[in-house]
Amino acid sequence: MQQTHPRTERELGGDIVWRRGCTRLLSVCQQIHDECVDMIYGSNTFVLHITFDSIKFRYQWMVANTNITPNGTKDFLDYFSQRNLLRIKNYVVNVEHVDDYTGMIKYNCGGRGLTVGIRAQVQQLVELLGLVKGLRRVRVHLIDGAISRVRFPSGRVHRVQDEKNFESSQMVLEPFRCLYDVRWVEITGVSEEYKEDLEASMMTSMVG
Repeated sequence: MQQTHPRTERELGGDIVWRRGCTRLLSVCQQIHDECVDMIYGSNTFVLHITFDSIKFRYQWMVANTNITPNGTKDFLDYFSQRNLLRIKNYVVNVEHVDDYTGMIKYNCGGRGLTVGIRAQVQQLVELLGLVKGLRRVRVHLIDGAISRVRFPSGRVHRVQDEKNFESSQMVLEPFRCLYDVRWVEITGVSEEYKEDLEASMMTSMVG
Protein backbone atom coordinates (compact mmCIF):
# COMPACT_ATOMS: atom_id res chain seq x y z
CA MET A 1 0.00 0.00 0.00
CA GLN A 2 1.09 3.57 -0.62
CA GLN A 3 -0.31 7.05 -0.21
CA THR A 4 -2.23 8.39 -3.18
CA HIS A 5 -1.25 11.09 -5.66
CA PRO A 6 -2.97 14.48 -5.98
CA ARG A 7 -6.22 14.40 -7.93
CA THR A 8 -4.82 16.39 -10.86
CA GLU A 9 -2.28 13.61 -11.44
CA ARG A 10 -4.94 10.91 -11.38
CA GLU A 11 -7.23 12.22 -14.14
CA LEU A 12 -6.87 11.97 -17.91
CA GLY A 13 -7.58 14.70 -20.44
CA GLY A 14 -5.76 17.58 -18.79
CA ASP A 15 -3.66 18.00 -21.93
CA ILE A 16 -6.69 18.65 -24.15
CA VAL A 17 -7.15 22.38 -24.74
CA TRP A 18 -9.84 23.84 -26.99
CA ARG A 19 -9.12 26.63 -29.43
CA ARG A 20 -11.98 29.11 -29.53
CA GLY A 21 -13.04 30.65 -32.82
CA CYS A 22 -15.86 32.26 -34.76
CA THR A 23 -18.69 29.95 -35.83
CA ARG A 24 -20.61 32.40 -38.03
CA LEU A 25 -19.67 30.32 -41.05
CA LEU A 26 -22.14 27.70 -39.83
CA SER A 27 -25.06 30.02 -40.59
CA VAL A 28 -24.28 30.40 -44.32
CA CYS A 29 -26.36 27.41 -45.38
CA GLN A 30 -27.53 24.01 -44.16
CA GLN A 31 -24.91 22.06 -46.12
CA ILE A 32 -21.98 24.06 -44.75
CA HIS A 33 -23.47 23.85 -41.26
CA ASP A 34 -23.77 20.07 -41.36
CA GLU A 35 -20.30 19.52 -42.82
CA CYS A 36 -18.59 21.87 -40.36
CA VAL A 37 -20.47 20.55 -37.35
CA ASP A 38 -19.55 16.99 -38.30
CA MET A 39 -15.90 18.06 -38.32
CA ILE A 40 -16.10 20.04 -35.05
CA TYR A 41 -17.76 17.25 -33.10
CA GLY A 42 -16.31 14.28 -34.94
CA SER A 43 -12.62 15.21 -34.95
CA ASN A 44 -12.23 16.67 -31.45
CA THR A 45 -11.88 14.76 -28.19
CA PHE A 46 -14.42 15.33 -25.42
CA VAL A 47 -13.37 14.84 -21.80
CA LEU A 48 -16.07 13.52 -19.48
CA HIS A 49 -16.08 13.06 -15.72
CA ILE A 50 -18.54 10.58 -14.23
CA THR A 51 -19.41 10.56 -10.54
CA PHE A 52 -22.20 9.08 -8.43
CA ASP A 53 -24.65 11.82 -9.42
CA SER A 54 -23.50 13.34 -12.72
CA ILE A 55 -21.86 13.11 -16.13
CA LYS A 56 -19.91 16.31 -16.74
CA PHE A 57 -18.20 17.62 -19.86
CA ARG A 58 -14.94 19.22 -18.73
CA TYR A 59 -13.17 21.63 -21.01
CA GLN A 60 -10.41 24.20 -21.00
CA TRP A 61 -9.48 26.73 -23.64
CA MET A 62 -6.52 28.92 -24.49
CA VAL A 63 -6.95 32.68 -24.16
CA ALA A 64 -5.57 34.34 -27.30
CA ASN A 65 -1.98 35.61 -27.06
CA THR A 66 -1.54 34.25 -23.52
CA ASN A 67 -0.72 31.01 -21.74
CA ILE A 68 -3.90 31.25 -19.68
CA THR A 69 -6.24 28.24 -19.90
CA PRO A 70 -9.55 28.80 -18.07
CA ASN A 71 -11.75 25.75 -17.57
CA GLY A 72 -15.38 24.91 -17.03
CA THR A 73 -17.91 22.09 -16.80
CA LYS A 74 -21.29 21.41 -18.36
CA ASP A 75 -23.93 18.72 -17.85
CA PHE A 76 -22.96 16.62 -20.84
CA LEU A 77 -26.28 15.02 -21.76
CA ASP A 78 -28.28 18.23 -21.29
CA TYR A 79 -25.91 20.84 -22.72
CA PHE A 80 -25.58 19.37 -26.24
CA SER A 81 -28.42 18.46 -28.57
CA GLN A 82 -29.06 14.78 -29.22
CA ARG A 83 -28.07 15.23 -32.86
CA ASN A 84 -24.68 16.69 -31.93
CA LEU A 85 -24.08 14.10 -29.21
CA LEU A 86 -24.31 11.43 -31.89
CA ARG A 87 -21.60 13.20 -33.90
CA ILE A 88 -18.92 12.80 -31.20
CA LYS A 89 -16.45 10.01 -32.02
CA ASN A 90 -13.57 10.51 -29.55
CA TYR A 91 -13.81 10.39 -25.78
CA VAL A 92 -11.75 10.51 -22.63
CA VAL A 93 -13.93 9.25 -19.77
CA ASN A 94 -12.84 9.60 -16.15
CA VAL A 95 -14.99 7.52 -13.79
CA GLU A 96 -14.51 8.49 -10.15
CA HIS A 97 -15.17 5.80 -7.56
CA VAL A 98 -14.65 7.47 -4.19
CA ASP A 99 -14.18 5.46 -0.99
CA ASP A 100 -17.11 4.87 1.38
CA TYR A 101 -16.11 7.66 3.75
CA THR A 102 -15.95 10.26 0.97
CA GLY A 103 -19.15 8.88 -0.56
CA MET A 104 -21.08 9.46 2.65
CA ILE A 105 -19.80 13.04 2.89
CA LYS A 106 -20.38 14.01 -0.75
CA TYR A 107 -23.40 11.92 -1.73
CA ASN A 108 -24.80 10.54 1.55
CA CYS A 109 -24.21 7.09 0.11
CA GLY A 110 -21.62 4.39 0.68
CA GLY A 111 -20.97 0.68 0.30
CA ARG A 112 -22.71 -1.21 -2.48
CA GLY A 113 -25.15 1.64 -3.11
CA LEU A 114 -22.27 3.91 -4.08
CA THR A 115 -20.99 1.43 -6.65
CA VAL A 116 -24.49 0.85 -8.05
CA GLY A 117 -25.06 4.60 -8.44
CA ILE A 118 -21.80 5.16 -10.32
CA ARG A 119 -22.48 2.18 -12.55
CA ALA A 120 -25.92 3.62 -13.39
CA GLN A 121 -24.28 6.84 -14.63
CA VAL A 122 -21.85 4.79 -16.74
CA GLN A 123 -24.78 2.84 -18.15
CA GLN A 124 -26.51 6.07 -19.14
CA LEU A 125 -23.45 7.19 -21.10
CA VAL A 126 -23.02 3.79 -22.75
CA GLU A 127 -26.63 3.87 -23.95
CA LEU A 128 -25.76 7.05 -25.85
CA LEU A 129 -22.44 5.73 -27.20
CA GLY A 130 -24.20 2.63 -28.45
CA LEU A 131 -26.13 4.83 -30.89
CA VAL A 132 -23.00 6.50 -32.30
CA LYS A 133 -21.85 5.17 -35.67
CA GLY A 134 -18.10 4.68 -35.95
CA LEU A 135 -16.69 5.39 -32.50
CA ARG A 136 -12.97 6.02 -33.03
CA ARG A 137 -11.14 6.47 -29.74
CA VAL A 138 -12.37 5.80 -26.21
CA ARG A 139 -10.08 6.15 -23.21
CA VAL A 140 -11.62 5.14 -19.89
CA HIS A 141 -9.88 5.78 -16.59
CA LEU A 142 -11.13 4.60 -13.20
CA ILE A 143 -10.16 7.13 -10.53
CA ASP A 144 -9.59 5.81 -7.01
CA GLY A 145 -10.55 2.28 -7.97
CA ALA A 146 -7.97 0.93 -5.54
CA ILE A 147 -8.46 3.37 -2.68
CA SER A 148 -9.24 2.50 0.90
CA ARG A 149 -8.76 4.24 4.24
CA VAL A 150 -6.36 2.89 6.83
CA ARG A 151 -5.82 4.01 10.40
CA PHE A 152 -2.11 4.46 11.03
CA PRO A 153 -0.43 3.84 14.43
CA SER A 154 -0.56 7.59 15.04
CA GLY A 155 -4.34 7.37 15.03
CA ARG A 156 -4.78 9.35 11.82
CA VAL A 157 -6.78 7.89 8.94
CA HIS A 158 -5.15 8.10 5.51
CA ARG A 159 -6.27 7.35 1.96
CA VAL A 160 -4.05 4.57 0.64
CA GLN A 161 -3.64 2.56 -2.52
CA ASP A 162 -4.97 -0.95 -2.01
CA GLU A 163 -5.40 -3.12 -5.11
CA LYS A 164 -7.70 -5.50 -3.22
CA ASN A 165 -10.46 -2.95 -3.87
CA PHE A 166 -10.22 -3.46 -7.63
CA GLU A 167 -12.44 -6.54 -7.53
CA SER A 168 -15.54 -4.54 -6.61
CA SER A 169 -14.79 -0.99 -7.81
CA GLN A 170 -13.88 -1.84 -11.41
CA MET A 171 -17.31 -3.43 -11.85
CA VAL A 172 -18.70 0.08 -12.43
CA LEU A 173 -17.14 -0.14 -15.91
CA GLU A 174 -19.06 -3.29 -16.87
CA PRO A 175 -21.64 -1.40 -19.01
CA PHE A 176 -18.85 -0.61 -21.49
CA ARG A 177 -19.03 -4.27 -22.55
CA CYS A 178 -22.18 -3.33 -24.47
CA LEU A 179 -20.03 -1.36 -26.95
CA TYR A 180 -18.57 -3.04 -30.03
CA ASP A 181 -16.43 -2.10 -33.01
CA VAL A 182 -14.61 0.76 -31.29
CA ARG A 183 -11.45 1.39 -33.32
CA TRP A 184 -9.14 2.14 -30.40
CA VAL A 185 -9.70 1.59 -26.69
CA GLU A 186 -7.56 2.15 -23.62
CA ILE A 187 -8.68 1.23 -20.10
CA THR A 188 -6.62 2.38 -17.11
CA GLY A 189 -6.96 2.49 -13.34
CA VAL A 190 -7.99 -1.19 -13.18
CA SER A 191 -6.23 -4.53 -12.82
CA GLU A 192 -4.18 -5.69 -15.81
CA GLU A 193 -6.39 -8.72 -16.35
CA TYR A 194 -9.59 -6.66 -16.36
CA LYS A 195 -8.01 -4.04 -18.63
CA GLU A 196 -7.09 -6.56 -21.33
CA ASP A 197 -10.46 -8.30 -21.17
CA LEU A 198 -12.55 -5.11 -21.40
CA GLU A 199 -10.42 -3.59 -24.17
CA ALA A 200 -10.77 -6.75 -26.26
CA SER A 201 -14.53 -6.81 -25.67
CA MET A 202 -15.06 -3.21 -26.80
CA MET A 203 -13.00 -3.64 -29.98
CA THR A 204 -14.68 -6.88 -30.99
CA SER A 205 -16.77 -6.75 -34.16
CA MET A 206 -20.44 -7.44 -33.57
CA VAL A 207 -21.54 -10.45 -35.61
CA GLY A 208 -24.89 -10.24 -37.34
